[in-house]
Amino acid sequence: MVHSDLIAGALQELAAAPQRLVVALSGGLDSLVLLDLTLRAVAEQPSLAGCEVSAVHVNHGLADQADAWEAFCAELCTRQGVTLEVCRVIVPESGNLEANAREARYAAFVSRLRAGDVLLLAHHFDDQLETWMFRTLRGDAVRGMPAHRRLGPALLLRPLLDVPRSALSAYAKDQDLTALDDPSNLDTRFSRNLLRHDVLPRLRQHDSGFDARARTAMLLDAERGELIGALGELDLMAVEGPQTILLSAMLNFESVRQQNLLRRWFVAQGRTQPARSALTQLLTELKAGRRLDLRVGDARVALHRGRLHLLSAELPGFPQEPVSWRGEPRLSFASGLLTAERAPGGVWAAQLMLRPARRGERISGRAARDLLREAGVPPWDRTRVPLLCAGDKPVAVAAYGPTG
Repeated sequence: MVHSDLIAGALQELAAAPQRLVVALSGGLDSLVLLDLTLRAVAEQPSLAGCEVSAVHVNHGLADQADAWEAFCAELCTRQGVTLEVCRVIVPESGNLEANAREARYAAFVSRLRAGDVLLLAHHFDDQLETWMFRTLRGDAVRGMPAHRRLGPALLLRPLLDVPRSALSAYAKDQDLTALDDPSNLDTRFSRNLLRHDVLPRLRQHDSGFDARARTAMLLDAERGELIGALGELDLMAVEGPQTILLSAMLNFESVRQQNLLRRWFVAQGRTQPARSALTQLLTELKAGRRLDLRVGDARVALHRGRLHLLSAELPGFPQEPVSWRGEPRLSFASGLLTAERAPGGVWAAQLMLRPARRGERISGRAARDLLREAGVPPWDRTRVPLLCAGDKPVAVAAYGPTG
């Protein structure tokens, strides 16, 4: 049941052949099996001949054994002749520790990936079932993990999603693979561990066909999700998305379609889908006609000139200290990218400074804030768009191009 064809078959479903296979290696049983299968697939499958295999290990620094796990993975990869990249991350301890660790882990993956890579993750059937049940009970709109998706410049692939963990354990035993055990996986204070160790075993003991029925339920749920997603895409086009949403058009839909549309909007912008309660609050505010700049999940939704904008939760401002400009066509800042073109009757750029507007500042008798507003700069960007100054005297507002 567990063989290298699982890897080759999953890769064949992708649009393009990979240049490099990157295995996410924790040192646990699942990832060791995945690395072993990947190496066998490259050695045995003609379609993968010459494909590079590497591994990436994320050291979260949360467990006393974290450095020992890193050393274990390094030694394993040395024996296998596999290049290992280690990412040490800092996980915020406030809020949801599991979610924070997951976010840090995926950010580390992205930092190590390049175009043409396929990142292989060892999630299996039991992981998928736990995720589906957990998200269903939490009320999430999307409940299953996708078999593949974009991740930064690369593709993420889960080739073992249909394989039960018992089969991976049997394979590891047959191949004499020695894996590490993470004691935190036994801590039933975490909801997922409680589901894994207490709830699911009882369900399987009670019903010998539970896994088969759950597999069918997940497949049907995925089909419904695709249909709902397709409707959301059509509705998003109808409200002139996906960059911004025309509010008046969205309000023509009934509430359930508004929520579905907003979920698709978040996905289209690469954001985490918001909880139902957050969407309910957002729609309540919008229907009340109030000025809106509301934190929703990991983002902000703001209303400007009749359109909804999806923004990062924290937008960096333009540097407070003046920046000298010598006419370069492109200048990059944390707040965005400034581009310039030569134009007749313009300002001699080599003598300019760039800085944010100050309170009460005027340009040719006009308030800088009025010029920014007339230029279409929304409130959240007005501290991010610099003034052009001759010395310290403002002479113009930089032409505006919206940022997200």
